[in-house]
Amino acid sequence: MQYDNNKQSNFNSVNNNNRQYENTGMDNTGNDSFTLGRGNDEEFSMNHPSSPTHFHGVTVIDNENDIEIHDYSDSSSTKGYHTEPFSKPTTIEGANITLNQEYFDNTKHQPNNNNNNNQLSLSHSVSFETASTLNILKTLKDATTVEQQIKEAQENTNSGAPALFKWISEQRFVWTYLSILGLIGGFIAFSHDMLVEYIFKGRLQMIDNFGNDKSSPSNIIALQMFLWIIYNLIFVVFALLMTALISPAAEGSGIPPVKAILTGVDSLRDPLSFKTLMVKVFCLPCVLGAGMFAGKVGPTIHIGACLAEQLLRLKIFEGIRKNKSLRAQMIACGCAMGIGANFGTPAGGVLFALEAVGTYYSLRNYLKSFYVAVFAAFTSRLLHCAVDRSLYILPNWIVYFNVPSYTIPDLIPYAMLGVVMGFLGVLFTFINEKMLLLRDKIGNYYLGPFKFGKLFGKKYLVPLQNKFLWAVFICIVTSIVTFPYFIGKFMSLEVSKTVEDLFLSKPLLPGNGAKGEWTNVDSYNAELFKNLTLFVLIRIIVSTLTVSLPMPAGIYVPLLVMGAGCGRLWGEFVAFVFPNGFGNGVPVNAGGYAVVGAVALTASSTQAFSTVFILLEVAGIGVYLPSLMAAIISVKISRALYYSIYDSIIKIRGWPAILETQTDSEDLRVKDIMNYVDTLVVLEENTTFQELKNIFEKRKVLPKTFPIVNSKTDLFLLGTISLKKLQELYELKKELIMADLNINRDSSKQTYWTTASHTVETDEGSNSTNNLSRSSSINSIELEDTEYARRKREQIILDYDTCQIAIAEDTPAIIAHLLFSQLRLDDVFVVWMGRLIGQLHREVLIKQIADRNSKFKR
Repeated sequence: MQYDNNKQSNFNSVNNNNRQYENTGMDNTGNDSFTLGRGNDEEFSMNHPSSPTHFHGVTVIDNENDIEIHDYSDSSSTKGYHTEPFSKPTTIEGANITLNQEYFDNTKHQPNNNNNNNQLSLSHSVSFETASTLNILKTLKDATTVEQQIKEAQENTNSGAPALFKWISEQRFVWTYLSILGLIGGFIAFSHDMLVEYIFKGRLQMIDNFGNDKSSPSNIIALQMFLWIIYNLIFVVFALLMTALISPAAEGSGIPPVKAILTGVDSLRDPLSFKTLMVKVFCLPCVLGAGMFAGKVGPTIHIGACLAEQLLRLKIFEGIRKNKSLRAQMIACGCAMGIGANFGTPAGGVLFALEAVGTYYSLRNYLKSFYVAVFAAFTSRLLHCAVDRSLYILPNWIVYFNVPSYTIPDLIPYAMLGVVMGFLGVLFTFINEKMLLLRDKIGNYYLGPFKFGKLFGKKYLVPLQNKFLWAVFICIVTSIVTFPYFIGKFMSLEVSKTVEDLFLSKPLLPGNGAKGEWTNVDSYNAELFKNLTLFVLIRIIVSTLTVSLPMPAGIYVPLLVMGAGCGRLWGEFVAFVFPNGFGNGVPVNAGGYAVVGAVALTASSTQAFSTVFILLEVAGIGVYLPSLMAAIISVKISRALYYSIYDSIIKIRGWPAILETQTDSEDLRVKDIMNYVDTLVVLEENTTFQELKNIFEKRKVLPKTFPIVNSKTDLFLLGTISLKKLQELYELKKELIMADLNINRDSSKQTYWTTASHTVETDEGSNSTNNLSRSSSINSIELEDTEYARRKREQIILDYDTCQIAIAEDTPAIIAHLLFSQLRLDDVFVVWMGRLIGQLHREVLIKQIADRNSKFKR
C-alpha cells in the first residue's frame, strides 16, 4: 500500500493486496481514524460504534511523521497503543499486522496516556530489507512487560482462598499421585510374593503326599516327577497363552521398551497399555511359581511403568499427563517403585532405575523417585509383617556378615572374580541376543519349518508355533532338574532361600542354617564342589534359554543367582587352598565371594553400577569395598566389548532409542551426519496451492516438520510447520477451490440452458443450436481451467510456529545426543548464521553412533 501524505480526504478508501483502510470519522483527538480489515478473506473485523466517545476495535491515526494504532474499550480507558514509525511516503509490502489485545480487569487508564504499560504487541511479517529489528525487539519487550503486569494484577485480585485453590490446582496433585502409585505398587509386589510362596508350597505338598524321601520306590518317584512337571506346565502354558493372545508386549523383562519410551520413542504404545499391565500382573507369579529360572525385577519395573501410565488417565491427574516432561518423570518414578517394592531396597532401586532405564536423568525427579520407592517398600513390608504377625520389618533376604568380612589379601581373588564375571556377563548377553534372533527367525513357524499357508498368524494356532513348543520344552527340562529327588533339594529352593544359602558366611551345612542339601559333614569338600559346579552349570545353561521365552521373565535375578553361585564356588576353592586364611588365622568367608560374584555379574550384563547398592541394602557393608571394585572391573570390561543386555534387545527390535553408548568423543559433529538443505522440503512463508499439491501428491515420504524460510535463495530460517497442520491447510484450501469451481460450473450450465432455450424459440434450425451448445461447453471448460490455474497460483500465507531449537553445524554429536534424549525430539534443524543448511534426524544419529560402536568393538 502506498501511503500518501496529502490531505486527509485521500484516505477515504485505500485498497492494496486485498487489505482495506477505511475512513470512519474523527476520534476524540481530532485525528482521522481508520478501521483495519481484509476484503473477502476477512481475518478480523473491527468497527467503530456511532458514538464518538466510545470505541471498540483498532484505530489508525495519521500523525505528522508516523502512524499510531490505538485501541479504546470505553471513554475512560485506553487498552494500549503502539507507535511504529514509517516515514511518509512509505510502502509496506505484504504486511501482516497482528494485534494481541490484553485487558486489565481492575486498572483504568486515561485516553491518550502514552505509557509503555499500555502498549499492544504488533508484529510484522515483512521482507528482511524493510524489517526494523530494534523496533520488533522493543515491541516484544513491551508486550512481555504488559503480560507480566496483567498476571500480577490478576494475582493481586485473586489473593486469599481463590489463590490457594489455584496453587493447589497448579501442583497437579503430584504427591497424591505418587502416594497412590506407591500404595498400589507395594500391594502388587506383596501379592506376587504370597502367590509365588503358595504355589511353591502347593507343589511340594502335592508330591510329599506320596512320600518325601529318595528311598521311595522308583514308580512312586516317577509319579511324583510326572505330577511335578504337569503342575508346572499348567502355570507356564497359562502364561504363554495369555501373553500370545492378549498382549505380546508383556513378554520378557520389560525394561528395554520402557527405556526406549523414556528416551523419546513415543510411537511405542502397547508396552504401557492396560492389557499389558494385566498380563504382566497375572502371569508373572505363574512363571515364578512354576520354578522357571526367571526373575521379577524387570517385570516389576515394567508393571510400575504401566501402572504409572494408567493412573495418568484419571481425570484428576490430567495436568500431569498433558505435561510431557512430567509424564516421563512419573513413568521413571514407577520404575523406581518397582524395585523398591520388590526387594525392599528403595535407595538401590532408584539408582538402578536411573542407570538401567534412563540415559539422562533430571535431579528434580530424585525426591519423587525416592518418595514413591520408600512408600512402596513400606507398603510391601508392612503387609508381610501383618501376615507373619511380626512387629519387626524384615528384608526379603536375611543375610548376616561380620564387618569387615575380608582381609587385604582377599582383594586379589576378588579382583580376579570381577574379571571372570565381566567376561561371563558379556557372553550371557551375546547368547541371549542370538537366541532372540533365532526365535524371531523361526519361532513363528509351526511344528518346525511349516507356515500353514493362509493360516499363518492365526491366534488359534499359537500352541503349534515353534516358540510356544520351545517354551513348553524348556519348562519340562526345568521341572526335571529342579525336582527335589533327582539332583538335590538345593535345586528346588525358592530364589530367596537359594540366595540366603549362597550368601551364608558359614559352611553350607544344615546345622549352620542352610536350607538345601548342599553337602554333608563326612565328605564336605567333595560333595560341595560337585553340587556347586552342577548348580552353576545348570543355572547358566537353563537361565540363558529361559530369559528369551515369549512370557514375562526377568533377567536380573537369574544373573544374580548365577553370579552368587560362581562366587560361592570360587570362594570355597580359595578357602580350600588357604584353609587358615592368608596367614593371619582369619578363615576365608566364601559367602562374601558369593555377594561379590552376584554384584559383578549383574553389573556386567546390565552395565549398571548401582547393583552394588541393591546388594548393600540386602547384605550390609561386610564386603562393600570389594563389591565396588569388582563392579567397576566387570562394567569396564562389558562396556568395552558389548552392549548391555537391555540395549541389545532395543537394538534387535529396531526401536529408535537414544542410548548412551560411545558419544563421549567430540570428533563426530553434526555437519558430518546431517541431511543437507538440498535434500529437504523447504517452504517459503508465502507459498502457493500448487506447491502444496506437489508436496502431498507427488512425494511418497514426507517429514514430520517442514522448515519455513524467508526465501529459497536467502534461506533464513523463520520457523517450522508440522505435517499435520500443513496437510489440514492443504485439504481446506482444496475444498474451497473445488467448491468455487463447482459454483462456476453450475452457473455456466444455467447460462447454457437459458441460451439454448432461447435458441429453440427462433427458427434458425437445430444446427445453430448444436453449434452454440458446443461453443458454450468449450468456453465453460476453458473458463474452468483458467480459473483453476489462477487459484493454484494464489498466495497462501503459512501460519507457522517459531523454531524453538536449532543447532550449529559444528555442534558435537554428544550435544545433539543430549538434546534428543532430554527434549524427546525427532529432528532438529541445522543453521549457519541464521541460514538453514540442513536437518539432523534421530534415526541418523542413532545409526552413526551404532556404526562407530561396532567398528570400535571389532
